[in-house]
Amino acid sequence: LIYQSSTLLGEFDPETLKTSTFKIPLPSNTQWSTPQLWYLQEDSKNRLWLSNELGDLGYLKDGSANTVALKQQYPKLQYIYQVKEDESGKTWLATNAGLFQFDLIQMQVIERYWAGGEGQYHFPFDNIYHIHEDEAGIFWLATGGTGLVKGRPGQTWQQFTIVDGLSDN
Repeated sequence: LIYQSSTLLGEFDPETLKTSTFKIPLPSNTQWSTPQLWYLQEDSKNRLWLSNELGDLGYLKDGSANTVALKQQYPKLQYIYQVKEDESGKTWLATNAGLFQFDLIQMQVIERYWAGGEGQYHFPFDNIYHIHEDEAGIFWLATGGTGLVKGRPGQTWQQFTIVDGLSDN
């Protein structure tokens, strides 16, 4: 179990009931100085991804902290809720500004699916909290206010709302 407290990360071992903490080596830019972390996840390349309440995205690798600059290119990007590697090896960002496919080598956006997108990049819902990939490789997207959405980027999406039996959208 991993938890955050101020600029410390802690780990609790439920078997031994022991706790250990370490200082987060945050990127040196001032926006990260007192972060409220929104997301924390390790990827397949042993990078620990984090995002904060200001929409900053960064990762820790081998004791060093790195920032990924996305907000300059996407000014409406305020929240990055999840960094998700799918079964095919593609990386996705669930954000308040749509669904982004992200290149982990170049550290840049490859594609963006959002309400302002055209053609195959049009996705009618921007506020995406979570991405779940089922055994068939289909995404289930938890959205903020528009229900649950099933599909794959560039394909047809199916939306489920309170009309379909969800308790909330």
